[in-house]
Amino acid sequence: MNAVIDYKGYPDDTLTISLNRQNVNVFTYYYDDFITLQYDKRSGGLVNINIEGITLLHDKDYNGYDESADTITCKLFDVEPAGCDFAYRDVEDKALISLDRDENGNLIGFEIVNVTKLMSGLLESSER
Repeated sequence: MNAVIDYKGYPDDTLTISLNRQNVNVFTYYYDDFITLQYDKRSGGLVNINIEGITLLHDKDYNGYDESADTITCKLFDVEPAGCDFAYRDVEDKALISLDRDENGNLIGFEIVNVTKLMSGLLESSER
């Protein structure tokens, strides 16, 4: 899977991870004050992940952000992952977005690894 990553700078400060490029009818699930997930109403598949205030999560002591690992973790269910799908991978910056799955293949969460590098690359490309 090759997700499309988009960053809207200030004042929005929102990172959008698009997993489905088709125009579909979605419903929105508000995970918390920062993260919203959009699902396809017809199939139930994950369409978008939106993270508002992405550059300020470490300042806000967001409990899903691990500063030592520079990782954002979102657990939708308290189940151990049996596998994952790579939604996005940047080999050069070692940034990764993975979708965690249970043993039945159901989405149970996601992780964004090396958030600082991912955001640095997006900010650099938006300034060009």
